[in-house]
Amino acid sequence: MKKIFVRSLLTIWVLVATAALARFWLTYHYLFPQVPIPFFIWVSDLYGATNGEEMADVELLVALVGALVIVLIVTSTGIHILRKLRRSPLAHH
Repeated sequence: MKKIFVRSLLTIWVLVATAALARFWLTYHYLFPQVPIPFFIWVSDLYGATNGEEMADVELLVALVGALVIVLIVTSTGIHILRKLRRSPLAHH
């Protein structure tokens, strides 16, 4: 039961953190490194964007995928560090 609860919380964390980071990224885009224009052209060609609204969809998808990757890296690194600290002999003193 505890595993299901922890995994559910972890899933909720990843979804909420991804959405929040993507929104922050789109709102304050000048705080982050710019995504190269050729990449956006390539993604918009894959998506088939033909107007401004579809380009906004592409921008949102890129922000969500980028945010998901960042959240997953940070979360997995945090979990790895916590597990290492729990196994550490210093943690038992």
